[in-house]
Amino acid sequence: MLPKGLKKLDALVCSVGVMVMVHGDDRRLVMPPKVATLQAIVIPVISRNADAEAILEACRKTLDTLKKAGFRVKADLSRNPTPGQKYWHWEMKGVPLRIEIGQKSSAVCSSGQVRKSGHSSEQ
Repeated sequence: MLPKGLKKLDALVCSVGVMVMVHGDDRRLVMPPKVATLQAIVIPVISRNADAEAILEACRKTLDTLKKAGFRVKADLSRNPTPGQKYWHWEMKGVPLRIEIGQKSSAVCSSGQVRKSGHSSEQ
């Protein structure tokens, strides 16, 4: 039940504002996975000597696997921005998990993931 004089839209705006205050910090908005529009973002890390098509194919396979598992996930396969610019863009959007797929050696694709609750990276 809403207090007298408070409309439904006002209550919605207040609840969104409270969520931003609770889940944000000085660097970014950290959305809980259940609330976030996207639960994860897949970003290819393509170096100059890497096999770009193999890395992009690994990103597509990862995206399909996660979507089939029921996660809300997207891949940023654009070639123009650098990986660092992509990281910043999706971090500012509040995506809680970033999955990086790149090539550590000439034959093996590797991946890393970064949770937004901390600043650590797991491989």
